Amino acid sequence: ISAIGEIVAIDIEPGSITDCNKNFHNSQFKDYLSSQLISLQQYSKIESNHELFDLIISNPPYFSDSLKSSKETKNLARHNHSLSLEDIVVSSNQLLKKNHGRLALILPYNQSIKLQSIVKETNIFSLTRVLNIKYKEGEQIDRQIVEFIKNSDSRSEEPKEEYLTIHPKDGEYYYTREYCQIINNYYRKDFSTIKR
Repeated sequence: ISAIGEIVAIDIEPGSITDCNKNFHNSQFKDYLSSQLISLQQYSKIESNHELFDLIISNPPYFSDSLKSSKETKNLARHNHSLSLEDIVVSSNQLLKKNHGRLALILPYNQSIKLQSIVKETNIFSLTRVLNIKYKEGEQIDRQIVEFIKNSDSRSEEPKEEYLTIHPKDGEYYYTREYCQIINNYYRKDFSTIKR
């Protein structure tokens, strides 16, 4: 195993895996990247994968009662009929290392609150960090990035809570300075120069 670690990407949509493989092929870290066309539930049932990972990152499907798209690929990506919040918790427990494996997800606010309730009932993970994301300054919290730690001794500690706003309410530029500082290293375009 490399000193920088290894990353395994999984998805149930073939087109997503095709795109993923193209990106991996063009990455300077391609020797440490792999992908599989498989569900999280199936992947967690493979014995050799148990307690293998230090970190699981997911942008899971989160719509449950919303109108569905005519495109099945969009439904797979956005609707949780194929991957429930409970499935995420159970499968991640199988895959994460016992000593402080971490699970990080981005979810709409209401789904994040639901997940936190599920996690609290299982007593497997502890919430350690919450990033509250507002689409626009002055609006309600739209998304949360939540991070949980497995089998933590610090269950009584309050999670670290942070805030991020993507767009300013007013002003010359389209994105906030704090948002640009986070994403500018990952894109060729300089987002801080985009005006309204």
